[in-house]
Amino acid sequence: MLDKETIISKYIKYGKIRYESMLKGNYRRGNRAFDKMEKLFYELAKDKVLAKEVFGELLENENVSLRTLIAANCLILKINEKRAEEVLKEIANSEKYGIFSLNARMTLKVWREGELRAKGIEL
Repeated sequence: MLDKETIISKYIKYGKIRYESMLKGNYRRGNRAFDKMEKLFYELAKDKVLAKEVFGELLENENVSLRTLIAANCLILKINEKRAEEVLKEIANSEKYGIFSLNARMTLKVWREGELRAKGIEL
């Protein structure tokens, strides 16, 4: 398992790639970055204490795309749920975030319906 700072650094790096790729329409590059973040997520899912710390910090990152993903990850793992919901509501209700507002709204909707989950994660 990687240490906390390395994990955070990798999330920020891949999150920036994903954000820029979404804005530029370079989905192949963005998907590769997402795949790397997904691997980090599954590793963190094995250590909820570390996940709570890492995701708690990343929920405050300026990258709206990363914050949306991290909030969803928190809801899936049932950690930092109150803050994750606040982050998604803030993004969902702000026109300045464009397409990312839609992502946040859809994440909240699916979560409220009890359908937000990750393959292989049973809680």
